[in-house]
Amino acid sequence: MHSQADEDALVYPPGPTERISGLIFGASAGDARPTAQTYDVFRLFAPQIQQQLVALQQALGRDLSAVNATLKAGGASLVVPRAAELRLPSVATGR
Repeated sequence: MHSQADEDALVYPPGPTERISGLIFGASAGDARPTAQTYDVFRLFAPQIQQQLVALQQALGRDLSAVNATLKAGGASLVVPRAAELRLPSVATGR
């Protein structure tokens, strides 16, 4: 019997965010600086993540007020994005 997680990985392959999140462990482990390979992987996926964040910012600017109006009318909590969540990664610095 196959586990659901294995099937999900086949149907929904990991995107740049999932791939780059694995770097956190490697970069934060130990007392040394991250390896050159860690920076290389970051630089590989950071532009893709940056594109996704720009698209998210555009969608929030375009659609968030209408979504919040609908939520408010239904008595639900409003969506309030935090700036820290939308910070674009720097390919040059790796941060």
